[in-house]
This record gives sequence, structure tokens and C-alpha cells, in this order.
Amino acid sequence: MAHFDFLADHPAYRSNLVALARLETRHRFIISPYQALLENARVLDLADHDGRWSYALARAGAASVHAVERRQALLDRFDTFQTDPKTAEKITLECNDISDVLIRFGRDGERFDVVTLYGILYHVADHYRLLSQVCALGPKLVIIDGMFVISANPKIHFGQEDTSKELNATGLPGQTKTLVGTPSRGWVGLAAGTLGYAANWADWTQLPEDERTGVRDYFRKETKQRGTVALTPLPVDTS
Repeated sequence: MAHFDFLADHPAYRSNLVALARLETRHRFIISPYQALLENARVLDLADHDGRWSYALARAGAASVHAVERRQALLDRFDTFQTDPKTAEKITLECNDISDVLIRFGRDGERFDVVTLYGILYHVADHYRLLSQVCALGPKLVIIDGMFVISANPKIHFGQEDTSKELNATGLPGQTKTLVGTPSRGWVGLAAGTLGYAANWADWTQLPEDERTGVRDYFRKETKQRGTVALTPLPVDTS
């Protein structure tokens, strides 16, 4: 099954076979392994971009997907995709800051089975606050995909981003640059443990060399490398 066939005839994708190949390959690591936990799940998709991953999550069996994206122009693209109405109706799109949404959900006692952070954790500066707010929603699974510092030491490399670019972080009103940080793999494990979760890293090295079109950032040897990690609740200590 082509998971992103609904994009095949879209002007932004139909002539970009590498982009479509990248989406399909990433699906194998950030959705397919979690099919059982996604079945009939209530999902929160943070920094949703244009809704393509929310739709893929709904297709994978989620009962509902609440998608949050700060840029309305990106959310508007969802209506231009050739989606199945019965699948699309599972998705609620909200244009808002993810921090504001998490505060609201926490205040209202909302609960989600699965929370996804696809490509957002390295575009923020308040990483621990974000993770703690996510874990407070009681998810059985948190899927994080993004850039990470290749180090077992817990640290965050900070820098700045141009807020005018749609793939970058949004800033405060009037900001053209904002602060962001890339966490290390060690930081993720340490932070998750303090919140009662274990960090389970996907093994991207199992992907054959001839199937790595469009996903070379997962195999970088430099300081930072893209990766995928699933957070699952640690066993409760009853001793």
C-alpha cells in the first residue's frame, strides 16, 4: 500500500518523487511499528504542518486525530489533498501554538492514547516543559522524530532560526529570529526517565542502502543526525 497516494497528483508532490519516497520510508519507522497502539486510539499530532501525517495516522487506524499547527497557511493545504472523506473526518485541525494547546488540555484534564512530535522537538527552546506537558496527558506512546545530537551525554545545542521559513520555528510577534535547541539522545533518555517513560530508539541502520533515497539525514555521521524514538511508560514500582 502506498500510504501517501493521496499526494501523488498534488502539484507540490507529483513531480517530486524523492519527497514521496521519503514520506513512504519514514512511515515504515514512525507509524507502521506502532499499528497496534494506534488502532482506535485518540491521537494528538503536534506541529502538524499540512496534515499529511495526521491523515496517515487516521489511515493507520486512529479513532481520532487532533492536529495542531501554528501556521494557518500550512493547514489550508490539507483541503487540497485527495483524501477519503471518511478518513478525513477523523481529523480535527487547530491553528494554535502547541504550548497554549497543551496548557488548555492539561487544565481540562484531557487524555490521549498517542502523542506524535514529528519534526518539532529541535525547533523549540523549552524542551523539558514540552515533554512534561505531553506526558501529563497520560499517553501510552509518544513518538518523536527529528534531529538529535549524537551523544549519550545529556545536552542541548542551541542556535537560532529564521521564523519566515515554514519548516522553522515560529517566533513572538515581530521576531525574525528565534531560539531553538537540538537535544542529544542522552538528554531524551534522561528527561523521559524523570517523567516515567522509557526511550526506545528505532534502528534505522536496518534499512538497506538501496532504500535510503531521500532519508540520508538519518545516516549522517556528523554532530547531528535525524532519528526516531518512542517513549513508553515505565513499569510502576509497587515495592
